[in-house]
Amino acid sequence: MWNRPRVPAGTGQLERRESMRNRMQNNRQKRKWAILAATLAVSMLFSGCGEKKETVPDVVFANEGQTYQEKVERAAQTGTFDKEENVQVEADASGRVKKITVETRLRTGGGEQIEDYSVLHDIKNTEGDEEFRTAGDGTLFWEDRGEDIHYEGTSTEALPVEMQISYELNGKKVAPKDLAGQSGKLKMRFDYVNRAKKTVPVKGKDIEVCVPFTVLSMVVLPENVFSEVEIENGKLLSMGEERIAVGYAFPGLAESLKLSEMEDFEDIEIPDYVEITAQVTDFELDFTATVITPGLLEDFDPDDLKDIEEMIDDMDELRDASKELVDGTKELSDGVGEFGDYLQEYVDAMDELKSGTHELVDGVDQLAIYASKLTDGAKGLQQGLGALQQGLSGTDAAGTGTVPQGDAGSGAAADSAGAGGDMTGSGAAADGVDAEQLQALLADMSARLENLESSVSGGDAGAQADVAVLKQEMAMLQAYAGTLTETMTAAAKAQGELGKVVGQLAEGSKQLTQGLQAFNEGIHKLYEGTEALDDGTGKIQDAGKELRDGYDELIDGVGEFRDGVKKFDEEGIQKLADLAGEDLQNLVDRVRALKEADGSYINFGGITPGKTGSVRFIIETEEIKK
Repeated sequence: MWNRPRVPAGTGQLERRESMRNRMQNNRQKRKWAILAATLAVSMLFSGCGEKKETVPDVVFANEGQTYQEKVERAAQTGTFDKEENVQVEADASGRVKKITVETRLRTGGGEQIEDYSVLHDIKNTEGDEEFRTAGDGTLFWEDRGEDIHYEGTSTEALPVEMQISYELNGKKVAPKDLAGQSGKLKMRFDYVNRAKKTVPVKGKDIEVCVPFTVLSMVVLPENVFSEVEIENGKLLSMGEERIAVGYAFPGLAESLKLSEMEDFEDIEIPDYVEITAQVTDFELDFTATVITPGLLEDFDPDDLKDIEEMIDDMDELRDASKELVDGTKELSDGVGEFGDYLQEYVDAMDELKSGTHELVDGVDQLAIYASKLTDGAKGLQQGLGALQQGLSGTDAAGTGTVPQGDAGSGAAADSAGAGGDMTGSGAAADGVDAEQLQALLADMSARLENLESSVSGGDAGAQADVAVLKQEMAMLQAYAGTLTETMTAAAKAQGELGKVVGQLAEGSKQLTQGLQAFNEGIHKLYEGTEALDDGTGKIQDAGKELRDGYDELIDGVGEFRDGVKKFDEEGIQKLADLAGEDLQNLVDRVRALKEADGSYINFGGITPGKTGSVRFIIETEEIKK
């Protein structure tokens, strides 16, 4: 049976309800105006966060040929969901829920009935007279007359986001009812707790997250009551003569992302409360209005996370490359240090070489002096040997002179012999004869002495005695002549050999002199070369010192470069890699889970499986007045 909305009986009751309705209508208009203003403010606050959607006609799309995800995307683009809910919550001034009313809109399907599911109580049609019947399990079937169904009902279910409002006056906590008419420094704080959680599988692991909600709290601040207003996590707007504080929060988002557990992201703060401070005079407050909506990540495309994951992989490669760069700079530094050791050895060697070439120049200079003296001595030796050779070549090879020949000589000799004792003349003559002539002369004198002996054999005894003595002396003379002949023969032979040796020495001396002259010329060239070498090593020595100075600058530069690369690696690349490492990957996984959870919360009062839906919550608190 179709259920019709009930109408209260009794005229008085109708009048009272009409009066109450008028007052509520006025308050509602005021609240709607504040909520609209706040919504505009929030639009300005979050402008640029998502792409502007194309406006499309408000038409019902066919279910056939579409997947559920395609239906959801289409509904989000067009704003035409199968079921839309506005959850109106009445709360006291501290945010405690007193009543929940759900206003629902069902899209017509063009058939005979519209299937729905709801857990609400006291359901009634608010804009038409279509009736519904129930299957007893929460399933409703509404008459479909081609118009959307608008109905409302009540609920006792807990809200997905709980709100608490606390107050302090002059630093002391105070109950809302005790604030009316008070003056002083007021602090008003909105705290939100997200109770809607969902476990989502991501890459083989289950991740529990809170359904992401955006919370906007609005407070009208009359200027005659509120002054010096400040708001944390919000903005102050002026609307005519009124000011409106608009605060925003994302309860449960930081908890879902686990930012506090990630060293790289622990400093990131996501607001989960709103705080207003002001100087108040004769305090009063008409109401506060808070809008809670899911769909925070509606415009977010999960495929965009692929770029981040690729960046994570790239950062891993960059981390490794940076580590290799650090190792490379260390090797460079070590290599430059080793080069410095060799360079120092080279500079020391150049110093020793310079000292050595300087000593070499001095040594070659002394050698040139000695070589000059040696050359002069060789020339003198060559000249002496030449003179000796010349002297030897001008003497008879037998070593004898020329003896005068003739009768006179012979006669004189004979006369002398005949005179008895004139051998001195013969001896004198013998001084100029050679060995053969001397032998011939002695033989001749011996023959004459024999003739003389025979002539005096019977004669004078004294003469015979003299002849005997002469014979003895002649024998001695002949022996002497024999010895002299041998000696002179040997001397002549030695002289010939000596001439040859002197000739060889003279030739060798000539070659020695020529060699010494060439050697002397070489010494002079060597001296010039050593001087050039000394100058060159001096320049090399100076260049080595300059190279050492340049090396000192190089080692300083390499050290600074190494330290810079290390600092860049540790404070830049490694931190960036850590930022893009496990923490970032975990964050990406949680964002994926949040996106899934965000799309899953589409109703509060219940919905038929396969239908698309949207929901928002508006919490209005009661006034605080005397």
